[in-house]
Amino acid sequence: MFKTITTVVASLLITGTTFADTIYVAQDGSGNFSDIQSAVDAASNGDEIIVGPGTYTSTNTDPDNSYIVLLGTKHLVIRSSHGAAQTILDGEDARGCIYCGSGSPGLTVIDGFTMQNGREYYGAGLATGMSEPTIQNCVIRWNNANWWGGGIVCHGSSDTYAGATILNCDIYENAAGYGGGNIYLWKAEVTVDACAIRNSYSQGFNCWESSIINMSNSLMCSNAGADFDGSHTYYDFGGNCFEDSCIDSDTDGTFDCLDGCPDDPDKTEPGICGCGVPESVCAPIQWSPDDGGNGNWYQAIKPGPTTWAESRSTALARGGDLTSMETDEEITWVFNTIASNPGLWYYNATENDGPYIGGFQDPSAPDYDEPAGGWYWLTGTPLQTNYWGPGQPNYASQDHLHFWSPDASVSMTFDNVEDTDNGGGSSYIIEWSADCNGDGVVDYGQILDGTFDDLDENGVPDCCDDTTCLAPVQWKIEDGGNGNWYQWRAYGSASSWTEMQSLALMAGGHLATTTSLAEEVFVRTLFQNGSCVACGSSGIFIGGYQDTSSPDYSEPSGGWRWVTGEPWDYENWNNGEPGNTGGEENFLLLRCPGQWNDGVDEASCSVAWIIEWSDDCNDDGIVDYGQILDGSLADEDDNGIPDVCQCDADVTGDGVVNITDVLIILGAWGSDYPPADLDDSGEVDIVDLLLAIDGWGECG
Repeated sequence: MFKTITTVVASLLITGTTFADTIYVAQDGSGNFSDIQSAVDAASNGDEIIVGPGTYTSTNTDPDNSYIVLLGTKHLVIRSSHGAAQTILDGEDARGCIYCGSGSPGLTVIDGFTMQNGREYYGAGLATGMSEPTIQNCVIRWNNANWWGGGIVCHGSSDTYAGATILNCDIYENAAGYGGGNIYLWKAEVTVDACAIRNSYSQGFNCWESSIINMSNSLMCSNAGADFDGSHTYYDFGGNCFEDSCIDSDTDGTFDCLDGCPDDPDKTEPGICGCGVPESVCAPIQWSPDDGGNGNWYQAIKPGPTTWAESRSTALARGGDLTSMETDEEITWVFNTIASNPGLWYYNATENDGPYIGGFQDPSAPDYDEPAGGWYWLTGTPLQTNYWGPGQPNYASQDHLHFWSPDASVSMTFDNVEDTDNGGGSSYIIEWSADCNGDGVVDYGQILDGTFDDLDENGVPDCCDDTTCLAPVQWKIEDGGNGNWYQWRAYGSASSWTEMQSLALMAGGHLATTTSLAEEVFVRTLFQNGSCVACGSSGIFIGGYQDTSSPDYSEPSGGWRWVTGEPWDYENWNNGEPGNTGGEENFLLLRCPGQWNDGVDEASCSVAWIIEWSDDCNDDGIVDYGQILDGSLADEDDNGIPDVCQCDADVTGDGVVNITDVLIILGAWGSDYPPADLDDSGEVDIVDLLLAIDGWGECG
């Protein structure tokens, strides 16, 4: 009926009761009692009474205390099993509905009833004195007090305030002869949250003796006379609205001034999916392999006017990315299932702007040409050219993508747009494709079904954030890759480029070398698997360094090399980089996500790196590490190098025993560090050093 709120849980309110009973009331005779008052009479303090559906009344005609339910001095929890719509207390214009009496303060709960047609001198719907009840999820309507408080009366004493907590209640069309048609307070303090107090035949609140009202997330409208009257102090805790008339434009049960989407009966929450968009479109949905899909998950988000850059930033922060629709089948599925919904489009009187998607123009690509060349998906796959809308692409400054139509229709066609232009659309589509643990199932679906925890709600399984379940990933040749294997690794604390490269070598690999845009795009997908654990915007270490002894060395741009010796013919420096700040920035960092920075060897901010395995020691055309993973080649010492390709003294696994291996042995002297403990004695000592000297030179 109104906003979801944090309600008072009855079991937490019942303190000091060790052996509380539950009593059931059912009009059909299946409970302990068929009327509520009999259950109250039989109950002890702290008991819970569950009331089944039906309309309950009474024959009580006591002129001084005529109510359907009289609690006396007891404190009880009385709740309906089926909610207020199906559980009605009807006073028949002859008696009040509930009198809470004077039970222990704060321990009485009335939950889930409609109280209607009550008649009493005070508090025809509900009356309370010093019991300070919680009244929640109730409808209080059509009650008439001869004097004060048609809906609710809360009455203190001359020296003590009374109180009540009123949560998620609709209180309307109540009347009183002298004041407080809906609520009357006499030396009382009430807390009101997520309620509507409306359409009273006299004031919303009529107050005496300096009463206090604490209100949040609530509506006051169409109350005859005034919303508040008399001696009181009002505290506004936010989210309240006051209207002369109560209006519910879309007749969904939520009044416009409390309704983030006043014209949307589907009640989609603004800022997440957008008003007017059905829930089915906004909910994450899988392109199921059973339906010929890729198993990825997709979701439409409509925050209102936004940019391509802002949309992608949010998508990345949620563990996904803007959708890259690499096949015609995927484009068709995404459009028909999600993007074709008119609520996701923004018509600006001349053209219709649809959701942002993950296409961009790469000015460094070999096929780059304005305006139609160099277009790719964020995954590195070339963009299909047959989906451009009429006259598109056009302006050279517009190098990002969204769905678009030249008229008011929705169309499965693309338009180019500037990444910072917030007039280009109001929605976007996220795609989740990561499988960080390599089990063949997209992680996001496993978060949704509870297989993986995601306590920080970043769209990445927690075990992938801390790298405890990350799997190596191959950039497959059939996908345009090099066949190499890559893995995100978290170090746990900041370290240097030299130490991380050494660790990578000892694992049989090296720091990743992103020697092309395509490889860099692939490597960046691992950021989703490992999350961006880096120092600010500095980035993580990759396998580039500046050789200060090379003939082409100069600062800041000369002498850069890859650790593998591959040609240095691709660069992706961030603006103003390399900067050589401080004169010692000779090592390469990949921003998270983004472009390159140069950094110092002791870059104290880097706590993660990406390792790459590229060796093919037996020259069979297959990267060794993949053959270790699939069992084709043995690696009994677990150093990332096939046993048939290594010699015992080759600590680094680079195929040669040299000074680097000796230095590692000396650095581990006296420890039980396995790679340097060549004779497996449990301690690195002189024997290991002699073995290294004896094996000096190339292996094999």
